[in-house]
Amino acid sequence: EESQPQPQSDRRPPANVVESDQMFLEKGGRREAGVVSPPVRLAPPGGDRYADLFAKTPYEDAPPEVQRTTLRRAQSKLGRGGYYRGEPDGVPGPGTSRALSDFQIDKGLENTGRLDMRTLSEMDLLPVVRRLSKPAEAPAFPAPGRPVYRGIWVR
Repeated sequence: EESQPQPQSDRRPPANVVESDQMFLEKGGRREAGVVSPPVRLAPPGGDRYADLFAKTPYEDAPPEVQRTTLRRAQSKLGRGGYYRGEPDGVPGPGTSRALSDFQIDKGLENTGRLDMRTLSEMDLLPVVRRLSKPAEAPAFPAPGRPVYRGIWVR
């Protein structure tokens, strides 16, 4: 009697595969001869996590280099405060999340482990809109009877 191949959803990983590995396999990892290979990624390491890290902030849709630079600056500030122990590399990871969580708890912010608006503000990392100069005031019309010299009103 020939055994029918079981559908993908009914297959169970071996008992030595932990739950996180099982979730990884269900999300697209391949299993060949006991070797698990990750799904193909086109983004740089950590690149797919920038959107989550900066969700609902001005950096969410920023170019990757801006996101990496901003995260590197955050890691440096967290390191100077004693929260982050790694080299500021601009790549999201568990050390960065843990440092952000500790920072947020100490500052009384919502503990998200992300660079949300309040955390960016507290770290002084929000982009600044700068004005080059004060807008010029509109000149007042000359009072009746006042002289005008070459198009300039004399007061």
